Amino acid sequence: MLHLGALFVPLAISTPEPTPMLAPAPNPVIAEADRSWGVGAGDWLLSLEGLFANERNEFAADTKSFSLSTEVSYFFTERHELGLGVDFLFFDVDDLDGLSLAAGPFYNFNFYPAPLTNLYVGVETAVGSFDDGSNNDTAFTYGAHVGARWFVGDRAAITLEPRFRHTEFDASFGGKQDRFDVFVGLAIGF
Repeated sequence: MLHLGALFVPLAISTPEPTPMLAPAPNPVIAEADRSWGVGAGDWLLSLEGLFANERNEFAADTKSFSLSTEVSYFFTERHELGLGVDFLFFDVDDLDGLSLAAGPFYNFNFYPAPLTNLYVGVETAVGSFDDGSNNDTAFTYGAHVGARWFVGDRAAITLEPRFRHTEFDASFGGKQDRFDVFVGLAIGF
């Protein structure tokens, strides 16, 4: 005899277990490419920047000047950069032509807000010799700057660096001078 319970098959409705949402694993090829540009801890950077200015200031007539700045720096970490800069300034004030040579250390704090972009803020100081053909002076300069490096290759960058500098001259060069300049140039890491 057939048991009546065998005719009823238990019905079981099952729902799949929810699976947790996971972020995809980073692609190691892309991650490696993101770290391959620029400079970092243990790297050196060589920069060449320049500017041309046509100005009128309170102690001189119309002044035309060309400045060339060379810098070499070392990255102690990705963020901390210490270097030495040498600036050549050629100027023409009315009938006087002059030359300035200044050298000194600088420090930059770096950050990286976007791929291929390096922004920094820094301080600088220098001692310089100024000569206009009839007067010469040794002057002390200090200042602050901000800057940007846009890497156009793994180790090469276009630079833009606004600088504010205060210089102490003797009276023959007009005493104190405050300058705001914007330098444009190239940098190469090695």
